[in-house]
Formats: sequence, structure tokens, C-alpha cells
Amino acid sequence: MDKNFWPPILALAIPLLALLIPIAYIVFRFVLQSRKAQLMHETIRHLAQLGQPIPPELLQQEPPSAALAAPTPEQKAERVASLLRKAVLAMCSGLGLGLVVYWVNLDPTIGSEIQKTRPALVVSPNDMNAALPRVIIAPITSAGRPLGCRPEVVFQGKNARILLDQLRCVDKIRLGKKMGTIDDKFWHGVLLEMLA
Repeated sequence: MDKNFWPPILALAIPLLALLIPIAYIVFRFVLQSRKAQLMHETIRHLAQLGQPIPPELLQQEPPSAALAAPTPEQKAERVASLLRKAVLAMCSGLGLGLVVYWVNLDPTIGSEIQKTRPALVVSPNDMNAALPRVIIAPITSAGRPLGCRPEVVFQGKNARILLDQLRCVDKIRLGKKMGTIDDKFWHGVLLEMLA
């Protein structure tokens, strides 16, 4: 089979799977709730046919689920922000963090975006990196202002800062030579704190 056959298939399969998982969860949850209600009604009917008393807890209506109540715009915005944070955390916490540093050509840039060809840490998971033509990187600099979102490391014998405030997605065409790795213990906690 042609080696170029699988990358396009994976590029389609991963987003489709990402869409299907929430749909499957919603359907599964609905089926479980429907089955629970059906069993409760059958139990009540069976007890009534036998002339036995029906326990009061079976007759009580469950309070409406928070998911069924109409959320306010603030609750919607917080829910979206929470889901985005969880998605990024899941991506960064997933198996196979990139942890690899490459030379990356960041030009052209706009405004205060970090410029030129410089080292950058790949923070996207390896399975995503294998399937897509892009990676998520955090530029590395030996200069710049020290901030809490810029963990300091020693990389190749030099003091450096990982600019987690300048995460960006780049095409693999921008990647140059592999330079080495940086253990996630130096930066992963900072990224989680930023997104919490």
C-alpha cells in the first residue's frame, strides 16, 4: 500500500473522531436516562397492579438538571472558556508531549509577536503532530522580560525563557534542525496554571 495513503486518512479521521465522541456521549447519556425513567415507570405500574404501596421516592420528580435549565450569557461564556481550557490541558497533558526543541522560522510576524528564526519547544502531542501538518510551539529566548508565564531553563548551556505567553501554531515547513529536548517538569506546571 502506498505510504502516502494514511496521512490524509488520519487527517480526516482525527477531526471526525473528535466530533463523534461528544455526540456518542450525549446519545449514551440520553439512552441511560431514558432507560432509567422507563424502569421507574415499569416498577410503579407493576406495584400498582399488585396493589402494593408505591414508595414515595419513586413518585418524586427529580429536580431539573442544571444542563436543562436555560443558562445565562455569563454561564455560557464561562462554560465555553472552561471547555477551551480543558481541551488545551488535555492536549498538553496527553500522552506523548512533544518536548522537542527545533529551530523555527517565525517570520513574517505582526506587532509584538516574537520574530526571527529561534529555538521553539513543541508542546503539541506526538499523535497530533503525526497526523497534522502543523505543530503548536512555544518560542524560546535568552532575552526578554522575566514573567511568571515564562519559565526559566538552561538549554544547551545557556539561560533561556520558554515564552508560554506566545504559544502559536506553525506549519511544519517552518521547522528547522532538531536541537534537543526540555523536560516538561520545567514548564508544564506553569502552562497548566496559566490555563486554569
